[in-house]
Amino acid sequence: MQLTFKLKLLANDLDSSLLKKTMDYYNQICNFVSVKAFETKTFKNFDIHKLCYYDIKEKFPLASSQFIIRAIKTVTDSYTDKTKRTSVHLFKSKTITYDSRILTFKLDADGFSFVSIWTIEGKRRKIYLHLNKYQLSHLSKFRKETDLIFDKTSKAFYLNSPIQFEEPVKQISKNFLGVDLGVVNIAVTSDGEIFSNSKIEKRRKQLLKLKSNLQSRGTRSAKRKLKIISKKESRYRKDVNHQISKNIVNSAKGTSRGIALEKLKGIRGKTTVRKAERAKHSSWSFYQLQQFIQYKSALSGVEVVFVNPKNTSRQCSTCGFIDKNNRKDQSHFECLSCNFKDLADFNAAVNISKRASVNKPIVNCS
Repeated sequence: MQLTFKLKLLANDLDSSLLKKTMDYYNQICNFVSVKAFETKTFKNFDIHKLCYYDIKEKFPLASSQFIIRAIKTVTDSYTDKTKRTSVHLFKSKTITYDSRILTFKLDADGFSFVSIWTIEGKRRKIYLHLNKYQLSHLSKFRKETDLIFDKTSKAFYLNSPIQFEEPVKQISKNFLGVDLGVVNIAVTSDGEIFSNSKIEKRRKQLLKLKSNLQSRGTRSAKRKLKIISKKESRYRKDVNHQISKNIVNSAKGTSRGIALEKLKGIRGKTTVRKAERAKHSSWSFYQLQQFIQYKSALSGVEVVFVNPKNTSRQCSTCGFIDKNNRKDQSHFECLSCNFKDLADFNAAVNISKRASVNKPIVNCS
């Protein structure tokens, strides 16, 4: 399994200036190569290298050989899809793809992490990294291609660095921890653990009001602010989903149980909600939450399966009776057959758990 770590560079003003100039230089090389490739209809990496490598060396004397090779690879990757060869590709990206020949991860004598990175200055720059303990523990594994990215919002540089993890052998599970995803409660497990949406909903309403005010202004500065808020909201969602998925996987880990989820593909189009609830219904990334649960489970050796979501909220988890009137409202479930009463989301989570145990479905949700 491959995971990508986002690592922040502690770049000073000189470092930032050189990295920006290096990015611009990289784009110029890519554009030069792209025009040549399109004009000659040459789209394979080896052929483009043979066609224009020495021309690049002459036109861009500051570029190292490996820097040129990475730029050629960036161009050829953009033309891989034959349907995208109808027009010349021009590059103005704030991204450079480095490899281990022009970027290496190191530790100094005091144990602080840094990267030795090539710039158009012609020599390596030593730039320290801001890492958490988990990222630092995997520093020695950062060896493959790494993307240097400039974030306009934070005005900071980051490295997107992939790491290959070996997945432990998954234990085949007979019992499963059922997880029901919802709007009032983001997730409820068959163990009775509830991840409430109350704080998140309060924050969503505040941001919605702020975005509405900014949209009504329509000025350039308002639009810039909207982009900042949108990214901030996205980071918040991601952080909460990480926390929830970690807790769910830890609940199943070491208990000889797998995790059962509903197959949500196309569920937004199949479900209807009141007009007032539409923004709430569509604002949370449940698919992202499921992805986080999947990869964290894989790293922990916990099996994940997906079940058919039909009637999980209408079926009684005690007697199995199904009726839409069993669901009294959003929060309450009361079976018309056996009078069983409970939290509606918990009842659904138990049904999901039972479905996975009785008839194990396909593991992949795609």
